[in-house]
Amino acid sequence: MAIDPPPASSQASNPYTRWLRGQVAPEDGGGADPDAFIADWDRLERLVIDVYRRGEADGQDEAEWQWLRGALEGRHEAAALAPHWRGVPAGGEALAADPFLALLAIPRAADLVDNRRAMQLLPAAREVLNRWLLSLGGLKGGGGGGGGGGGGPSPAGAGPSPSPSETHFRSPAMRTPAGQHCRHYYEDFNRGRAQQECRLILANRGSLPWSPDLCARCKVPGVLLANPSPQLRLRLALRKRLGLWRVLSLDASCLLHDIPVPDPAAGCPRCTGQAP
Repeated sequence: MAIDPPPASSQASNPYTRWLRGQVAPEDGGGADPDAFIADWDRLERLVIDVYRRGEADGQDEAEWQWLRGALEGRHEAAALAPHWRGVPAGGEALAADPFLALLAIPRAADLVDNRRAMQLLPAAREVLNRWLLSLGGLKGGGGGGGGGGGGPSPAGAGPSPSPSETHFRSPAMRTPAGQHCRHYYEDFNRGRAQQECRLILANRGSLPWSPDLCARCKVPGVLLANPSPQLRLRLALRKRLGLWRVLSLDASCLLHDIPVPDPAAGCPRCTGQAP
C-alpha cells in the first residue's frame, strides 16, 4: 500500500516546537532539514497515539509505520539529536538510550498496541527534539522558571541557560508579576497600553475575574516547569471560600487517557507507568 509523504512545513503540531522552529534561520540548520524531520516525527507521534488509543493496528497503519521508519532511520537530523537526550526523563526515570532509536526499533505498528513504553518515550523524544531546535537557534530555553533568571515581556524571555534539572521545556512564556515564567500569562505595556491577563482563568467561564496579585500564590508555573507534557490539560478557577477568601482551584487531566491527574507536577499515573 503506497503512503504519501507529509508536506514539509514549519507548522509543527506541538506549539513549543512550532515556536522554536520559527527561531531557526535556514542557514542555522547545519545541513539538516528541520521542517521535513518535524513533519515526519509529528506523523509518527500521531500514529503511535492513535494505535494505542484504538487498541489495534490495521493495514493502513502498518504501511504508514513502515514508511515512517524508512523515512526517519539514518537521517542526518536523527544523528544530530543524539547529544540531547541524556538527562531527559521518560516514565519517571532518566533515559538510558536514544528515544528516537528506541521508537524506530519497534518493527510493526501492531507492536504499538498496549505499548506503554512507546507512550512514555513520545514526550521524551519531543523534549529532545526541542532541545535540538534550541541549540540550532542559539536559544536558552525561554528563560528560567521557578528561580531561573531572565525575563521581560517578550515571549522568548532572556537570561542564563537553565540547569539540566530545569530543562523540561515550556512553551514561550512571559514573566508574571510574581517573577515566574508562565505561558498562560500575557501582558502588553507598549505604547501606553496596560494589558495583563491570565489566559487560563480567562478560558474558564465559571471563574471569578483574575487580578495580578494572584500570581504570587499560583501553582501553575511550578507545574509547567516540572511537567511540560503536551498531554497535560489544566483548568484554573478563582472561587470564594465561605464567601470571604478568594481561592485558586487547579484541576488537571490527561488528554491521552481522559482521566483526572491528582498530582499534575508528577504527571498522569498511566503515562508514567505508575498505574495500569
